[in-house]
Amino acid sequence: MSTSVKVQFFKTFILPYFDYSSTLLCYFSKEAIIKLAKSYYFSIFKLFKFKFESKNFNDVNNFLEKYGLYAFQHRFLERMLSFSFKSLFFHNSPENLKNIFLKNDSRNFSYNLRNSANLIEPMAKTNSGEKTFGYFYSRLINSFVIKRSMLKFATFKLSIYNNINLIFIDFVKKFKKFDINLSMFFCFQNKR
Repeated sequence: MSTSVKVQFFKTFILPYFDYSSTLLCYFSKEAIIKLAKSYYFSIFKLFKFKFESKNFNDVNNFLEKYGLYAFQHRFLERMLSFSFKSLFFHNSPENLKNIFLKNDSRNFSYNLRNSANLIEPMAKTNSGEKTFGYFYSRLINSFVIKRSMLKFATFKLSIYNNINLIFIDFVKKFKKFDINLSMFFCFQNKR
């Protein structure tokens, strides 16, 4: 098969499985995220017979962009941010979902808050608390979505696309379990 047919096959039959789980990754352990990423890269390497000389994450991402694909980490981050934006600002998003996100200005304080547009971040006293939807997405939205909230969705996505490398660096500083060592994914290239 030609490369274009392989890319279309991958996007049609394999990629939807990874995309389906991307907004739920906040519930996954780091080990489960690593397994999912390994499956993603393994399917790409096997299907396309890609050979990467560089173990640099940005080089891998730049290579995949030629085919309209992202590295696994960039792909799930872009999907999470898009989901967050839609949940918060689209008028047709489910009310139950919107009600999870409360802004600081909803507290009715008699004085102005510096971060009144930010969401209230629920407290998490345990690791299990950090895996809740409200905790994870409130922190994600406050860090990466609120400052771009004045943008239209198409412009927001373009902003994310153009700055994904920088956003990802900040993202893994805030959410440590997503900091995955890329070199572990290249071990199966040498086993052929």
